[in-house]
Amino acid sequence: MGLKYKEIPVYRGEKYPLEGNFLNSEEVHGKDGLAENDLNGSY
Repeated sequence: MGLKYKEIPVYRGEKYPLEGNFLNSEEVHGKDGLAENDLNGSY
């Protein structure tokens, strides 16, 4: 999980590079993606 959002720097409300990454990014969104990143300030 931790590496997914680092490999996809444009998943924050923008277009996803690949469809496969889109599905993986959505998982990160819900679990420990944007929420934690916004709080910790680390992308």
